[in-house]
Amino acid sequence: MKTVLILEDEPCNVHVLRAVLDAGGYSVIASAIGKECVEFCRSNPNIHLLIADVMLPGRSGLAIAAEISQLREKLPFLFISGTPMRAWAPAESAIFRTFPSKEVEFLEKPFLPVDLLAAVASLCGPASPRDADNPYDGPWSELNEAARAYHSAKAEWKTILERVHDLPVGHADGNFERRRAARMESVALARYRTALREATAHLRRERSGSDRELH
Repeated sequence: MKTVLILEDEPCNVHVLRAVLDAGGYSVIASAIGKECVEFCRSNPNIHLLIADVMLPGRSGLAIAAEISQLREKLPFLFISGTPMRAWAPAESAIFRTFPSKEVEFLEKPFLPVDLLAAVASLCGPASPRDADNPYDGPWSELNEAARAYHSAKAEWKTILERVHDLPVGHADGNFERRRAARMESVALARYRTALREATAHLRRERSGSDRELH
């Protein structure tokens, strides 16, 4: 089984990443501390991929990955962030460019679980076959659909804003379109957040059941 190391400081994000990867057949180790991740990679040759949030307290995920790459030259990296790459600081962009193109990818949050699994498989290969829940069943299916709806509403909002950009602020048609676009995105975002909570709650229930079985 392939092992993925996650460097992420938001517990909710860790829960979801772990659940999707576990359902996809990967073993997962998670830490919020960069120094700990460096030591994991130094001592564990069986880590196949690092997923790192770009924006972390203190050192960035990119800087920590750069240090790890000195220890593990062939280790691929998947960076995640709610900040689009075009808005990164020049130093962060420069670090990203130092990684071989075939060994690095970036996903902007929020992303689809299916996109996460595709990126992971692209970088470190598919997980070994095992009896695992289908990540597209149950709450994960709803999360996928909610994320798609949110991305679609966000894109539609940008399109509408571009279309009415030259209209005066008080123009009736422009105001109506702006309100409609904002309402669409708001509804889609609320659905996505609800699906995220339900998927996380589902994971906690499953883990609680597993713990009881072990005892």
